[in-house]
Amino acid sequence: MSRALAALLALLLGGAARAQQEGRGMDGVEAALARLREDRFRGDLSAFVQDGRVRSAALARAAQALREERGEAREEVARLVVALGTETDPLRARGALVVRDPSVVAVLVTDGLLLADPAKDVVLDALRLHVPAPLLAPHTAALLEDLRRAPDASMLLVLARLKPPEGAAALEALLKREPAWEREPETRLARAALGDERLEEELVDAFLAATDPERKVALARDLGRVASERALRALASELRTELVVREPYTERSARLDLLEALVPSFLEEPALLPHRILSDEDYGRVEAWAEQRFGIVWDRPRPPFMTKHGIPHPPDGGD
Repeated sequence: MSRALAALLALLLGGAARAQQEGRGMDGVEAALARLREDRFRGDLSAFVQDGRVRSAALARAAQALREERGEAREEVARLVVALGTETDPLRARGALVVRDPSVVAVLVTDGLLLADPAKDVVLDALRLHVPAPLLAPHTAALLEDLRRAPDASMLLVLARLKPPEGAAALEALLKREPAWEREPETRLARAALGDERLEEELVDAFLAATDPERKVALARDLGRVASERALRALASELRTELVVREPYTERSARLDLLEALVPSFLEEPALLPHRILSDEDYGRVEAWAEQRFGIVWDRPRPPFMTKHGIPHPPDGGD
């Protein structure tokens, strides 16, 4: 047998082996998707990932399932696709939940938003909380069309983060068609995010002036959703707040809530993740980031170290 013939034969055999392996892999994908018709997604991605990367054929099959499944099965497939993005990202090892695989983002937008159902809610939360805005930008037209076709409060918050030039006009067109949306709190936040400077100023001033812990953290969530430069800077400037949020069985530093509000705008900064605050030095790293990113100059000392802890419940009859 000539060398050329031997090489060709080896190539053909190798291709056949790879095809056979791929076929077995797709059997695993089909089995995993079949389970989601009867059970919730439990985190097993083994059939969809190879060498730490999303298998393109498996992702394409999951996209097909998003188009074809209905009800709870479609919702669980949506959770699986989101997990494919977060669990294969290198920042997952540092505790971050970020989707930076463009192919996963494309599936979420193109296939995940097809129906107004719980699966769409899962997808919109992922787009809002886990996908960096620059990766949403190529899908601006699709997102705006979805707002026109099937208005959703969460989509308003996605567009607030994205801030497309056409966003304000799209919002006003929606309000003209459906005036009831004027009463929705997300509409107010979207307006502030999309260029209403007066409203943005009101929100920022109210946050900075707030001294009640519950009101402070509620306004922090609003500013995090507005996510304008001014709103984000205001959040960063209050990272030395001494306020403590007290609940029936726990209490926590309001600084954790401010960090939570900042995270979606800085998904590639794991130091901001509240659950990574384990020492006073961790707060120091957060403050150093705020100084560098926003030029913050502190007007008060750093509060004593505190994260979140339980409060002993008094016995029956106690105060």
